[in-house]
Amino acid sequence: DGFITNKFSWCNENCPYPKAGKKRSTANPDKVKTEKRHDLTEAPKIDRLYNRIRELNTLKQWILEDNIPIITVIGLSGIGKTAIALELVAQIKDNFDRILWRNCTNGLALKTLKTNLIQFLSPSSQTKPPSLTNCLRTHRSLIVLDDFQELFTNGQLAGTYLPESKDYGKFLKQIATTPHNSCLLLLSWEKPLEIATLEGKKNPCRTLQLNSLGESAKDILRERELTDEDRWLELIELYSGNPLWLTIVANTIEELFEGSVAEFLARGSPFLGDLEAILHEHYRRLSELEKLAICWLAKVENAVDISELPADFILSESELLKAVQSLLKRCLIEKVKGQKGRKFVLSPAVKEYVKNL
Repeated sequence: DGFITNKFSWCNENCPYPKAGKKRSTANPDKVKTEKRHDLTEAPKIDRLYNRIRELNTLKQWILEDNIPIITVIGLSGIGKTAIALELVAQIKDNFDRILWRNCTNGLALKTLKTNLIQFLSPSSQTKPPSLTNCLRTHRSLIVLDDFQELFTNGQLAGTYLPESKDYGKFLKQIATTPHNSCLLLLSWEKPLEIATLEGKKNPCRTLQLNSLGESAKDILRERELTDEDRWLELIELYSGNPLWLTIVANTIEELFEGSVAEFLARGSPFLGDLEAILHEHYRRLSELEKLAICWLAKVENAVDISELPADFILSESELLKAVQSLLKRCLIEKVKGQKGRKFVLSPAVKEYVKNL
């Protein structure tokens, strides 16, 4: 029904105006027909999305029914943020006039992004271009910003912007609080500071954290024809059900253990191999407070109640709370239920990496 030109997808005159849920604003009532433009040239090619039906349904509800203006999908590298976003776009693209995918890997200047957005959302020969908020009202748009963590600085608490990217904070607040029918989807290793203050059931931002694939991760091991299926869940838990991590480990099991999961697990502690470089990329982003906290967590055997600090602990209670909160925003520690409330623990692979520093 449509055709491709200049990397954009254009629909013919019969394309209906996209359906929306509860609208936060009203577009021009005289405009019945609108051409669709979808630019996914910066979206990577990913062959497979493992079972994320529940998460996909959550995202679709937030976007199509709840009309949430900013949604952040967070998780460690390899957990499937980009893959789920690609599948989401494929399933809901007909609901949007404009879809634009941009990657922040090389540092995306806000001024460049805004200019790009206005030109793409509302191409016009007018001397004075429309404002971005006007564009978002006129054309229902889905904007995906992948690798958003690249706008954050290393050595500071999670979500702290690089000096040249600090204006993104105001930009996010503007998108979240200005009436329109569009959606900004952020894919990130860590949560932006502004999102934490603007999220909630009745607020304009939502965050979805991607966690273990659970049983669905067996498909990865099955595709590699690994043996000892009765030990697969143990392997999945050891590597947090992360599809990339499990793929790396499956390669090791094939190359060194002839596909035997049991023989691989017999060595005891998690083997990192090529996974070590990936975990290092996360560790090098940490502040000094976080490094001290995560090293302490790596030394203890079980989940920790942070209200029960050792008397000689190097951090004050306030410093530890800051560090733990930041590590949670980076998805580097997990919350578990304890008898007296929440406890915190490192995943086995992260713990092994930190212990070997």
